[in-house]
Amino acid sequence: MSVPSRPEVFMISGEQRRLVADGPAIVDEHGVRLDVPPKALDALRYVEVALREGYAVQITLLPHELRLREAAIALEIPEDELRAYLPAGDVSTGPDDSDEWVQLDQVLQLQRRIRANRREEREQRRTGHGVFEEELEPDEW
Repeated sequence: MSVPSRPEVFMISGEQRRLVADGPAIVDEHGVRLDVPPKALDALRYVEVALREGYAVQITLLPHELRLREAAIALEIPEDELRAYLPAGDVSTGPDDSDEWVQLDQVLQLQRRIRANRREEREQRRTGHGVFEEELEPDEW
């Protein structure tokens, strides 16, 4: 696992927080085993690799609902780009739309879709296939 150049946000749902018998665990120097949820292991691996590679790690606890601006900063999405997804229903706002509260899990899902779409577009440009390939008549070259 390599450490990405951008911050990563990890969040697991209620069901994913359950411990699994004989599942992942942290074992301390005295051999004491501390079970951890399987999905939490992703975050622990990320931190471990970063520290081993000499990076400093900052842990920031985020609430499930954030103001739009805070969500944009935390996920490194331009605020205006995140705001553009609100009318489409990709991210719902909190009970008072004027406050622009958003659900963190929905913003994380949106961020994953945006990244996947951008990777796909880069791959299509790289290979010369897909939506970027157009057939032009010789007089249009």
